[in-house]
Amino acid sequence: MKSAALGESARANQLYEELDESGRESYNIFVIATFATVMGVRFESDQSLEAVRTFSAEMAYDYRDAEPAVTATTVELVLRAMMGEEELFAEIPAEELQRIQLYSIRKVVDQTPQVRERLDEYLTEAEALAQTWV
Repeated sequence: MKSAALGESARANQLYEELDESGRESYNIFVIATFATVMGVRFESDQSLEAVRTFSAEMAYDYRDAEPAVTATTVELVLRAMMGEEELFAEIPAEELQRIQLYSIRKVVDQTPQVRERLDEYLTEAEALAQTWV
């Protein structure tokens, strides 16, 4: 997870490929927990729809060259679903959900000094959160 959060995608992909099925399931839960943890920091002071849409537009711009390109609408759906509109999860394919979560984690780590400087602490917090879900 740390490799993915720091933008070391080749290393992150290599490590993911080495996981067995059980390890991948655990990793997927860890991604969700890490997303929830860092988004908690990012949206700590403002969880408004405007703040969500601003972040979503930034994501679409930042990852416009991704294949496929990230759309602001999809990012907004993921964020709103994670913020309590759980019915929206039905509109997001699982692979796309994880892709948006990983890109979002990367963006927050890269652009939020507090998260970048204390990344290990946030990952430990996310690991503890993930453990409550299994």
